[in-house]
Amino acid sequence: MRKPQRTVVALTALGVLMTACGSSATSTAEGDLPSAAKAENDLVAALVSRQAQVSYAEGVTLDELFPSHGEESELDSFRGSVLEVQAGRAFDDIAERAVAEPVAFDDPKADWRTFEVHAKVIESFTGQAQPGDEITFGLVFGSDMKIETVEQGLVAMGEFVAFTYDAPATPAFDSSIAQVLQDGAYLSPVDGDRVPFPAIADQEGEVTDAYVAQIDTLAELRALADRSE
Repeated sequence: MRKPQRTVVALTALGVLMTACGSSATSTAEGDLPSAAKAENDLVAALVSRQAQVSYAEGVTLDELFPSHGEESELDSFRGSVLEVQAGRAFDDIAERAVAEPVAFDDPKADWRTFEVHAKVIESFTGQAQPGDEITFGLVFGSDMKIETVEQGLVAMGEFVAFTYDAPATPAFDSSIAQVLQDGAYLSPVDGDRVPFPAIADQEGEVTDAYVAQIDTLAELRALADRSE
């Protein structure tokens, strides 16, 4: 499968790092919300915000998400729930440097941080992940994101759908940690049968409503999975 080619997302170039990871979580909640609902809103807002800061050479097609019958998928797509979120790595971007400097995770100088999400697979759509499997995938956010917000936001979702892939080792993650397709965009809460993929749907002019409409329910994801078996 042809993976989306990144045009500005690379984990070694200073300017790219600042563009891809500099966004912070801003709550979309209005008024007073229970802490769990606020955490979910903040996490979703951060996923949406990151997509406004990156661009890609080309979009992802349904055939890439769900290859035709007999073709092996390079993605794991699944419905799952969070088990734990652990601190990953943190980096300080300094203008004089071409490469970000690793710092302690809680260092106030950190410009961006990685979070390692341990999850349990409930239902598999494509790839090798099977129900009952435990997997780890990584997310990257700017300096304002708290580990409590990531964990509580995922807990508040209850269940989520994610498309992940194995990536080569990078400064942010080692090769044992999967990454969410398109830098977190293909992670969505599950609301009943609905899977809204808010970070994709928010990309005006980049992703069409018709594309999102074909994958925004569990029933549609299952039908596409059945087609690829």
